[in-house]
Amino acid sequence: MSHIDHLASFQKEVKREDETISSSQDIPSMKSKKPRKARTAFTDHQLHCLEKSFERQKYLSVQDRMELAAKLNLTDTQVKTWYQNRRTKWKRQTAVGLELLAEAVNSSLFYTVEIFRI
Repeated sequence: MSHIDHLASFQKEVKREDETISSSQDIPSMKSKKPRKARTAFTDHQLHCLEKSFERQKYLSVQDRMELAAKLNLTDTQVKTWYQNRRTKWKRQTAVGLELLAEAVNSSLFYTVEIFRI
């Protein structure tokens, strides 16, 4: 066996070992991660009830959450997650509304000052 043949054989062996190592490293990570649950597609009725409930109460007790989940045929976790996401949206909308209000007040104050300056 020549040096070139020996080197080629060695390279093939190293490549096979690399492939074995990389594939064996993928297996544990695949087993340890739970498959992600599909996104819940709420019905119009469920969304309507959730929104009405949210208008009355921004936070639900465990008992209220369980009752709402049972009424809407959802899991407790689905209702909890929906409420968390809805509160985030509500806080963002409130912050934007306050910003617009502050801009309007500043704008009207500016015009008031300009009127009295004339």
